[in-house]
Amino acid sequence: MHLNAVSTDIWQVTTEIRQPGGVRLPLNMTVVRLSAGLVVVSPIPVDDLTARKIDALGTVSELIAPSLLHHLHIDAARTRWPWARVLAPPGLAVKRPDLRVDGELPGAAPQAWRGTLDLLVVGGAPRLAETVLFHRATGTLICADLVFHVTRPANWRTRFVLWLMGVGGGRVAQSRAWRLLTTDRNRVCADFEHILGWPVRCIAFGHGEPYGGADARERLARAFVFPLHTLSTGRAT
Repeated sequence: MHLNAVSTDIWQVTTEIRQPGGVRLPLNMTVVRLSAGLVVVSPIPVDDLTARKIDALGTVSELIAPSLLHHLHIDAARTRWPWARVLAPPGLAVKRPDLRVDGELPGAAPQAWRGTLDLLVVGGAPRLAETVLFHRATGTLICADLVFHVTRPANWRTRFVLWLMGVGGGRVAQSRAWRLLTTDRNRVCADFEHILGWPVRCIAFGHGEPYGGADARERLARAFVFPLHTLSTGRAT
């Protein structure tokens, strides 16, 4: 496993989700270094060597389950870093009563993050409860399933599944699942607009390769499955 730099004080470790039929989706864990410690978003099982590299960066202080779909490896991460607090979106404690959750987002976000790491639990899609984070110093948006960017599918089966999901072609794209799982479109769109109000210069994805560039925010805006006011005005509202 490799600890890959995404931006200043941000790294990712990548593994695969293996699904029936030979489908193999990339899955990323993101590590953010703050003055108060390391924040690990969407933990995955890591080997001892990778864990030592992470520990060399600082002390892991929080483990973030960023959605109701990204929580399977929290227990393994807690075993490795037992002192870290587990923070999760609304609904995870009900979905996973076996999992010890120390605080519910966004309210449980440490005061020390203010002005450094912003977060938003996207409303209107309660079966996802997607939590995105924004690292102000680098302009990096950290997400789980908000958008995908798989540029090197493992095989043709994976490429086909990505196409079915609407996230194929190596683009920054949003899964069609957002249309199916949205119960309050106005709320979802309002929160998408809020995200576009951040000066995004880099995107660290839960699935796929990081993207950085002057057009990162524009690519993000074009990816959303619902039309937004931002796209017609060219600015965030």
